[in-house]
Amino acid sequence: MAIIHYFGRFSDIADGGDVTLPQHVTDTDALTRWLAEDNERFAAEWRRPGAPVVVNQEIARGTHPIGQGDEIAFMSALSGG
Repeated sequence: MAIIHYFGRFSDIADGGDVTLPQHVTDTDALTRWLAEDNERFAAEWRRPGAPVVVNQEIARGTHPIGQGDEIAFMSALSGG
């Protein structure tokens, strides 16, 4: 099982926890498509620019491989100051 966390606006949209990833979900792009299939609000938030996905506590750049046992987090767009 993978662990998915949601932070910021994502936490208002979805509940995190342990998830068994389907066989076809092997990278972050496939994961976001899979999560968006059943959750239109997730899809809309994900389309906002600057929303990172974090895999095993590192921001994923581009398509990143994932698998069972990974910790994945979705965060609202980051802002600097």
